[in-house]
Amino acid sequence: MDLFNAGMPFSYGTLVIVFTLGISLTTLFFGVLVSVVLVTCIYCGVIRISPILDGIGNCINYFNPELIEDISKNIRNSLEVDYPHGTPEGKNIFIFHPHGVLSIANTFHVGTSLTDWVTRPIKATMIDSIFWLPFAKELLEKLNVVGSKYESMKAVLDEGQSLTVCLGGVKEILYTEPHTMKLSIKNKRGVFKLALQTGTPLVPVISYGENELFEILDAPWLRPIQSMMIQYGLYLPIPTMKSCRSWFGIPWEPLKNPIRTVVGSPIKVKQVAEPSDKEIIDLRETYFKALTELYERSRPKNYKNLEIV
Repeated sequence: MDLFNAGMPFSYGTLVIVFTLGISLTTLFFGVLVSVVLVTCIYCGVIRISPILDGIGNCINYFNPELIEDISKNIRNSLEVDYPHGTPEGKNIFIFHPHGVLSIANTFHVGTSLTDWVTRPIKATMIDSIFWLPFAKELLEKLNVVGSKYESMKAVLDEGQSLTVCLGGVKEILYTEPHTMKLSIKNKRGVFKLALQTGTPLVPVISYGENELFEILDAPWLRPIQSMMIQYGLYLPIPTMKSCRSWFGIPWEPLKNPIRTVVGSPIKVKQVAEPSDKEIIDLRETYFKALTELYERSRPKNYKNLEIV
């Protein structure tokens, strides 16, 4: 098992912190020029982090294989997959709800082999700006992630692979509350146009427990920064340490409240080379109806009514 995958999402956060500290210390002791050269080498792919992570993972696996096995088992037990209508066959666009703070279900089901998700080959989409973070392109490719540009997503489908989309995007993080399903998808169009142009079925996917996993830190000093970032399509969700304790405990035990991902039935889509506005909107309404029906059939009793905004 990949050590980096096992520690998601905190392994990447740790990597970014270490990178920032390293560049700061390099600048302090060796000057700005050395730091610029170092950063350039990283972004050009001359310096890679994967071999280092793989080496650390191999060492741990050699000296303490039980730890890796326990983490794998606990992650599988923490992220359940339910196919009430059977496993969708062929190429599909799986639309995940809700986004949550860190899209844990989507990341682990698609980016790793640690869960019972069976659809392969498949890629997940992520906002393009993430790829500008240090080592992001290298590591996200290992997690089967592509950028959210229309052309990149269409290329995946044209290659015959399935695709997953967290349709609510970063804006939906604002609606992360326990036992709620408030989805920021009312005016979305791109994924429905993509489905029509490629004739790819749409599959609604709901993950119960995603919103309960991490509580967002609400600090006065953080709000202006978040407001500014949202204007550029970004968001800075910082989970509270209290809500992270259960995830930090995965090496020893699975989550007490697992994330249950329910996969709906595929919605057949007729291929249209140049879909009209009406065809896009009609497909969107058809999808919303199927999503609502899946939610009503599968939601826990303590969940509120589905809200699409």
